[in-house]
Amino acid sequence: MLFVTLNGGVAWVVYASIAVTAGGSAVMATAVAAGLVGLFGQLIARYHHTSSLPYVTAAIGPLLPGSATYFGVLAIAQHNLDQGFASLAKAAALALAIAIGVNLGSELARLFLRAPGAAAARRAAKRTRGF
Repeated sequence: MLFVTLNGGVAWVVYASIAVTAGGSAVMATAVAAGLVGLFGQLIARYHHTSSLPYVTAAIGPLLPGSATYFGVLAIAQHNLDQGFASLAKAAALALAIAIGVNLGSELARLFLRAPGAAAARRAAKRTRGF
């Protein structure tokens, strides 16, 4: 629980420093923060010899676009369709940024932290398929 809390806290600090303090794009800040969540989640999972899914899934909570979705639906219910659909489009962009960031962070960790013996197993797998 401590690792997940720290991972989510790091994500929120990175998001806030890019989007709020530096005045950057919220979508870009979300993607970068989610990338760090994926990277650190993979590293923590390697350390504990477990799956990274519990570490990553719980840590992206602070980045989820709940308020953008809520305000989008609220604006549509109040007949402000343009504002509502713009807010829902932002929520969708934030959700995609989370997905892309987490996957890129996880793949970066997996690229540089190979499991012992993985290269030999991969060569054997290539031989069995004929290339």
